[in-house]
Amino acid sequence: MNEIDNEMALFKKELGLIKLAANSKKAIVEKLQSFFLDLEQGYGFTAKKERITLPGKFFFIDLVFYNRILKSFVLVNYRNGKLNEEDLEKMQLAIDYYNNEKRLETDNKTIGITIGKEDDDMSIEYILDENFAKKDSIVLPNEEQLKQLFGGN
Repeated sequence: MNEIDNEMALFKKELGLIKLAANSKKAIVEKLQSFFLDLEQGYGFTAKKERITLPGKFFFIDLVFYNRILKSFVLVNYRNGKLNEEDLEKMQLAIDYYNNEKRLETDNKTIGITIGKEDDDMSIEYILDENFAKKDSIVLPNEEQLKQLFGGN
């Protein structure tokens, strides 16, 4: 095998890994969508892979729900790997966008849930308005429910 063949084989392998990662994220996002709708806690599906465009940048939110009990949008992002500051900043930008552009006067503030999973390590971050009532928390999935969805840890 010559050098070009070796490079082509390496490229095909890397492309296959990228496709595998994309497919696995797609499957996880679909699993999350079903999970939220199956909670029977007032979730209505609004969007998948919604593009948020801000001056000078854009990004995507994996899932957008509207919860009629909370009277609030719920944004969900999944990351293959550990969560980092950029993931949380992106979610905060999306929340701000929804609060300013999509939310009606009668709606409560938008809620963000960011989930990261690397191997057996899973982290979940909720971004909630400080006025979010304790009684409302029963409508949101807790960390234990989300961890069970992903097989334990």
